[in-house]
Amino acid sequence: MTQLDTDEIGGLVLPEKVHRRIYTDPGLFDLEMERIFGRVWMFVGHESQVPEPGDWIKSRIGTRRVLLTRDREGEIHVLRNQCSHRGMAVCGGERGGGQRLVCPYHGWGPSTSTARSRACPIRAAIRTRSGRAVRTMRSLARAA
Repeated sequence: MTQLDTDEIGGLVLPEKVHRRIYTDPGLFDLEMERIFGRVWMFVGHESQVPEPGDWIKSRIGTRRVLLTRDREGEIHVLRNQCSHRGMAVCGGERGGGQRLVCPYHGWGPSTSTARSRACPIRAAIRTRSGRAVRTMRSLARAA
């Protein structure tokens, strides 16, 4: 799809009908994700859904998979539900608590506050291009 102007978009929604392109055009969908979900506050969850440290629930912001978490200090965070290395979803269930978050691909355990990984079983095998061993791995990225 080419870049749409305001008049063209406005012409797709009339008082008596809505053009089917509104529902099928990938470019309009991308524009909606950018202009609506990318610019405003979105409801992800309520603090009562993560009452205890280590609790988390899965949610979405537009097309982005996120987790609402409560860390050990009781602070609430919204994190991308995605391993920062390969993009694998870290949490498969709808909610959880008490147990550590673990990337099913790597076995790394990101913290619920994005600080750093708490467990990397193959740490000695992970090296930078210069050959130095990596001591800690990045955790989940903040969603907002």
